Amino acid sequence: MYTCWGTWIWRQRKNILYLISKQSELNKKEKSTHVYAFDLSSNSYYDTPVVTIPWKEISKVYKIKSLHVSDATIDPRTGNVYMVSSIEKLLIILNKDWHVKEVH
Repeated sequence: MYTCWGTWIWRQRKNILYLISKQSELNKKEKSTHVYAFDLSSNSYYDTPVVTIPWKEISKVYKIKSLHVSDATIDPRTGNVYMVSSIEKLLIILNKDWHVKEVH
C-alpha cells in the first residue's frame, strides 16, 4: 500500500506532528483523506489514521471526486485547521476536532 504525503503540521500544545496524506490506496478506497500522527514526546508513529476526513462532507458544498491536500496549518488561537488543495482549488476549514466547518 502506498501513501503520498501532502503536508504536515505541528500541534505545539500536544507536541504532535500530523501527516496529511495527499494520495493513497486507502484514500481512494474509503473516499476520504487520512491524517496520521507522530508523537514527538514519545517518538512514536501511529500507523493507523488518527483522523479521517470524508470527501462527502466537502461534496455537500463542492462536488469533488477526490481531495489532494497541498498544504495545511493550524490557527493557534482557535485550533481550526486550514487545508489547501491546489488540484481541486479549495480552501477547507476544519474545527479543532477536524470536522469540516467551511469550504471555499
